[in-house]
Amino acid sequence: MFIDMIPIVELSSGNYKLIFQVVNSAQEVMLEEERYFQRSNPQKDRDLLINSEYDLEGNFINSLTPEELEYNLIALSPRLPPSDQVTVNLLLSENNIKGQKFFSITIG
Repeated sequence: MFIDMIPIVELSSGNYKLIFQVVNSAQEVMLEEERYFQRSNPQKDRDLLINSEYDLEGNFINSLTPEELEYNLIALSPRLPPSDQVTVNLLLSENNIKGQKFFSITIG
C-alpha cells in the first residue's frame, strides 16, 4: 500500500510509528493504518554529532585522554545496538573526538 512508499532516507536512527488516515469531508476516519518501524541511519547520527553544539564544561568526559575515550567506546561497543556500533566505528575511524565525547555521555 501507499504507506510502504513513504521515503525514510532522512530519518535519524530510532523507533517510529506512522499513522495513515483517510478521512471524509465530515472528518470521519474511513480508513486507518498504523505501521511501526525501526530506522538505522548511522551516517545521519554521525552528522548530527559532528554538527551539534553542546556544552561539556565540567563533565567528567573532558578529563579522558583521546586514548581513554577510544578504549571506553571500544569496550562499550559490543553491548550497543548494531546501528550505534556503526556510529562508534565511524567516529573512531574519523578520530572525531568531539563526537566521541558527546556519544559517550548520551549512551549512558
